[in-house]
This record gives sequence, C-alpha cells and structure tokens, in this order.
Amino acid sequence: MLKLFSPRRSREPFPAELRVDGLGTLIAAVEAEVEGARALRIPADPPVASRFLHRCAAVLVRPGHVDEEGVVLAVPGHGGAVDPDRLQFVRDVLPSQRRSFVRVPAAVSLNVVGEAVEKGSDGLWAVDLSASGLLIGGLDGGGPGDRLRVRLGLPHPDTAERPASPVTAGGHVVRVTTDGLRGVRLDVLGTDDRERIAAYVAERQRDLLQARRYRAEVR
Repeated sequence: MLKLFSPRRSREPFPAELRVDGLGTLIAAVEAEVEGARALRIPADPPVASRFLHRCAAVLVRPGHVDEEGVVLAVPGHGGAVDPDRLQFVRDVLPSQRRSFVRVPAAVSLNVVGEAVEKGSDGLWAVDLSASGLLIGGLDGGGPGDRLRVRLGLPHPDTAERPASPVTAGGHVVRVTTDGLRGVRLDVLGTDDRERIAAYVAERQRDLLQARRYRAEVR
C-alpha cells in the first residue's frame, strides 16, 4: 500500500476537533504528524462515514495550536475498503483551492418545509446538487441561517422507471443569489440518503461527460 506520508508518532494522541465543511464537527485524535499533514483517528461509528469525508474541506482545531485549514483524505484499509476510523489531514498551501463534495447541474423536483417559507412549498427544483448541499429554484422566502426540511425526488438507484422513496434532509440557507436562488447546506442527512445523492451525482457526471464527448465528435 502506498503511504501518503511517513509521520513521526506521538507518545500519546493529541485531542482535536475536525470541522468538516457542511458536515459538522467530529472528535478526533492526532496520532502522528509531519510538516503539513496529520494522521487522525476518529470514533469507530462517526456521524458521517469516513468514505464520505474523502477530499472534503475542513478545519483542524487543537488546543494550544493555530487552527489549520486543509483537506481530509480517506485511508485505504484491508481488501480495498476504506478504513472506518482513520483519516489523514493535509494542510492547505492555498486555502482557495480547497475541495468539497462534487456538485453537478440537476433538475430534481423537491418539497421544502420551514418556518420562513410557505408550509409544504411544492413546484420547486434543485438547480444543482451535491452530497452536502443544493441550490433551490422557485422558493419564495428563506434567508441565510433559516432552517429548512427538504424532500428530494431522486430516481430509483437501479432504474429511473421505478419509483423510489424521497430523500429527506435537514439544512440551512447559506446564501441567496441575485436571481433569488437559495443555496442550502445539508447538515442533517442519513448515511443511506447521502449515498443515494452521491450515486446520483456520479451518474450525472457520466451523463454530462458523455454529452460533452458527443458534442465534440459532431463538431
């Protein structure tokens, strides 16, 4: 297995918090470190599975240290699976280049409920979507900080012709565009539903790439 770095190990793990963009805070321990990188151990049953944290932007907070912005990397385990309780944190050289979940254009119908919007707002759609957030079109009301409950009508993971139960998530508005679109960060989302969104995003990526190749061929 190729190691990303060969750290010097500490006598005792240092307590830390890993604040992951859009996903909340995880308790962690720094087991080893080199310049610009840290080897972390997280609880065996974290609120977000380690495979979903790969390449997410985050801030590492340690008592007595300056907070570090960087990127989380999943660690390969036995048999090719992702290690469930180990991560690596690489400090950013250029914070502006941090990456979060992949976001793709979408046309997914949804329903939104929240105190700042009309109850049961229908006829809405996701302009774009990722496993950590979405951009909502057609929504009247809801400003930065307002809580929302979102139900996404994603197609069935096996075939679009089969109905599937909607993905239900909680989040809050983080921005409102000049066109009135609402950017929402999903911070309450089950692992299975997050996996469904990730699978949808991957499928959309394949479709968009295929369409781009087709346009290039017919020119």
